Amino acid sequence: MIPEEKLIEFGATLKKYYKGDRIIKEGQKAVFYYQIASGNVKMNNFNESGKEFIQGMFSAPESFGEPPYLLTSPILPMRKPLTMPKYTA
Repeated sequence: MIPEEKLIEFGATLKKYYKGDRIIKEGQKAVFYYQIASGNVKMNNFNESGKEFIQGMFSAPESFGEPPYLLTSPILPMRKPLTMPKYTA
């Protein structure tokens, strides 16, 4: 992972999210790199009948959302915190 000091040196900010907050909405353009400082994140989406599909689970110090960010494409699944994490974006 990228050291937090290096991220801040290049303009990153530390943001706090709470359980149930939506970090990225499905279809939103990816404009940030996300690295988890503490806590957990669930990447998921729902089908037409409302059934949840979990794309991935991430914990500190992992990052997520890199492929759409690097490809400048829209985000597909939603990301929601499972606990009260902080992110560097």
